[in-house]
Amino acid sequence: MARDIFSLVHDHLGITQPVHIVGHDIGGMIAHAYAMQYSHHVASVIWGECPLPGTSVYEMNKIMPEQFHFVFHCVPDDLALSLVTGREKIYLNHFYSKQSFNALAISSADLEFYALQYSQPGALRCGFELYRAFEEDARENRESLRLKGKCMRPVLILSGSQSRHAHEAREMVKEVYAGDIRVEEVEDSGHFIAEENPEGFLRTVLAFVHNHVSKK
Repeated sequence: MARDIFSLVHDHLGITQPVHIVGHDIGGMIAHAYAMQYSHHVASVIWGECPLPGTSVYEMNKIMPEQFHFVFHCVPDDLALSLVTGREKIYLNHFYSKQSFNALAISSADLEFYALQYSQPGALRCGFELYRAFEEDARENRESLRLKGKCMRPVLILSGSQSRHAHEAREMVKEVYAGDIRVEEVEDSGHFIAEENPEGFLRTVLAFVHNHVSKK
């Protein structure tokens, strides 16, 4: 996925100067992969709300009851696919209701839309297969750390102030980054930062980006 983004930005859009890349949750894992593979093309990287595969935080999260889906989605014989198919709305609502601080951030119309998308042929399988790839990501991240060392690009780890991931963010980022590290929280939000507090999310992201544009 990181290679696909690089191809889009660099080859198709012709953007050759370093970019500021932002990712949330699994998108954060992709943003980190981008920063590690294409550090010359990264001005700064902003990510969070994800236990990064290959870190001790990831290993700890895999055995937490709250993160049951890390294992559930990877059970052989398509067990997760069989149990969730036809119940997409119930399943998705579990995560939206349990991981949100601002309960109104994801509306019933949003839920209906997401449930419809995941009910399309092959959609759930694709979603679950992402989780199957985490162990390969973990291996690649550990190997990259061993060969290249910690990432030196400026990084902002962003968590929701009411998210359980906030307390583990600082420990996690120090495992894989060195140099200019910032760890911040977006107030009045749980896991879904951009939906729960979009103004706070944008304000924090743009302030970090502006700071590193100003330094160039």
